[in-house]
Formats: sequence, C-alpha cells, structure tokens
Amino acid sequence: MSTSAAVREIQAIQAAQRDVSRYVTPVLACDSAAGVYKAALAELGHDVSEVHPSGLRAVWEALRQGGKLSPDRRRIAADSSSGAGFRSRFPDAAKIKAI
Repeated sequence: MSTSAAVREIQAIQAAQRDVSRYVTPVLACDSAAGVYKAALAELGHDVSEVHPSGLRAVWEALRQGGKLSPDRRRIAADSSSGAGFRSRFPDAAKIKAI
C-alpha cells in the first residue's frame, strides 16, 4: 500500500468515526471505515452480516436520514451522595476560591 493510499484509508476511518460518534460509544479498534460502520450498526442492534463492506456506509446513511438512529443520550450515573465523602473529609474546601 502506498503512503497516499494509507493516508486516504486513515482519513476514511477518522471520517467514519466522526459519523458514528453521536450515536454510539467510541469505535476505535477498526482497521477500515467499513469496520467502524459495522461495529456501530452492530452496537445499535442491526444485523449487517449479509451486507458487503462497501455498502455499510450507505446502510448507515439510510438509517440516519430515515430517522432510525437517535443520538446517544447515555450519561454517567452518579448518586446524590457522590460528593458527601469529599465534603466530610475536607469540610473547609468550599472556602477555597479561584483567583
């Protein structure tokens, strides 16, 4: 693979990662853009085992434009007492002000 072909492949992988980043957890361990789309579609519960790799981006775009995908709204959970331990150990920390 020539250097310019390798650069184009890396750029395609990065573009695919940007495309899917709003919808799934980060997809980092893929060696192709098709792998990124396949992993993202699998995470969302779509069986794409019969889809040729060259068609995975088209499947992704069709689902996205058809409103079948919604941005990832998951948040890290924390209970109300998450800061209680810190406050009990450092009661004067609230007095510290940024300059």
